[in-house]
Amino acid sequence: MLTALLVLNLLSSCALPAQEDVNFRTLEEGGAGTWKSVIVEDAALPGVRLYTPKDLPAAVERTTLPVVLFEGRDKDPYDKYLNEIASYGYVVVNTAGQEPDKVLKALQTTQGVFPDGRGDLVAWERVGVISTVGERTVLPVRSETLIYLHSSGPRYPAPYLFLTGGEDGPVLQSVYDTFFTEDKVFVAAATYPAGAEGTFSDPYGGSYAMLTLQWLEWVLKDKPWSRTVFTGEECICYFKGWGVQQRNENTVIE
Repeated sequence: MLTALLVLNLLSSCALPAQEDVNFRTLEEGGAGTWKSVIVEDAALPGVRLYTPKDLPAAVERTTLPVVLFEGRDKDPYDKYLNEIASYGYVVVNTAGQEPDKVLKALQTTQGVFPDGRGDLVAWERVGVISTVGERTVLPVRSETLIYLHSSGPRYPAPYLFLTGGEDGPVLQSVYDTFFTEDKVFVAAATYPAGAEGTFSDPYGGSYAMLTLQWLEWVLKDKPWSRTVFTGEECICYFKGWGVQQRNENTVIE
């Protein structure tokens, strides 16, 4: 009997990845979304910060779990914003300036970084990018959408979004230079009078998180009703304070 118990203990210890070097923490009670999130940092993935629903099996019973890669110069200022996105059923990864495909590969092979080691439940084939670094954005081989956050860069071959705080200067001019000359794919420019600070420090990431989620629900979760505020099919008044312009909406409206 003792031998059998020892074997069972050994098998159970092998079934779950060791998580001794993984730091899990909760911010704003896991966010306002249905799938309460945790922020994860793993010694095996230096510099990378992960935001993920805590109960992955429960989440995948009702939704998919796409990946959102965040490319930014800093991590801490965006914690509330990215944590909130994760709580709606996304795996958000702050790549900390590292090559995105290498980060994705490392996450898929380092299962212990996820709660209960369930990285197998992530929809790795569905990837979006949020970038604050503009021209220096490095896109993964596979990605379905791009959000330029307070930045501007090259055109993108699928629907993409510029999200700005309405600040004057070179960034806004660069956004409009690209936006007004895009003639191939759908592009939207959303502006909120928050200045360079955005609403990242507001509870639950503020209005930025809500509009970002509206875009991601459309592009990464195939919910066509979420696109309507960007294409002008529904009133932007549901998002008080925002102004949205769009181009080439005929490419996405059936």
